[in-house]
Amino acid sequence: PLNSVEYVQMKAEDTILMDTLCQGDANAFFKLMQAGQHQRNICGLSSFYFTLDVLGQSQGQTIAYNRCPADQANTSFVSVCGLVLE
Repeated sequence: PLNSVEYVQMKAEDTILMDTLCQGDANAFFKLMQAGQHQRNICGLSSFYFTLDVLGQSQGQTIAYNRCPADQANTSFVSVCGLVLE
């Protein structure tokens, strides 16, 4: 369960993750994951890394972000976002 402070912290951590992905640097993303910045499950971690590695140095932009309840009691959330990498 998340209280209001933890809900705000979730957004801050998600922003760090999205900003790192938008840097387009696979190594920076990998280092962020190794540092344990995200205590939650990062769905698609290997896909994110692979995409950044294949693209090489690129830049991105977040075009959408939201957090959705994953259960009826609002004790679990899923963060979703849309990124464009060029």
